[in-house]
Amino acid sequence: MSHQAILASFLSVAGKAGKLWSFTQFGTTFVTYDPVTETSDPKSAPVGRAQGIYASLEGLNLHFMISIVFTSEAYNCSTMEIQGNSKQFEALREVFIVSRTGMFRYARVYATFETYYLDIPAGHSIIRCYLSVLHCQEYHGV
Repeated sequence: MSHQAILASFLSVAGKAGKLWSFTQFGTTFVTYDPVTETSDPKSAPVGRAQGIYASLEGLNLHFMISIVFTSEAYNCSTMEIQGNSKQFEALREVFIVSRTGMFRYARVYATFETYYLDIPAGHSIIRCYLSVLHCQEYHGV
């Protein structure tokens, strides 16, 4: 599996009362439901959707929980759940795949996020997600 792009739009849904809800304000929580495409070009072929929650930590870090739900024919309805801390302003960051379903059920996965484009005032970014997948034979329990 090659590079995938998450064309992310985020909507703040909770935060500290009386404070500006932003990525740099502790406690601000965002939701997302966005297309995942083959490349960072928004017109490239869609392969799925990214849906989840982000919460701002100390201004430069986010805690996130995202499900990538694949919709392409080859991986239809298979998912990968990504969770962890993301240092938003670092160029490249390794992320954790905490569970998988469908075609990826027994796979081993290494994943990184790279910010390709970021427009905080507009609430839009393009995140390159590199997934390295090692498929394993299905385990038949005893």
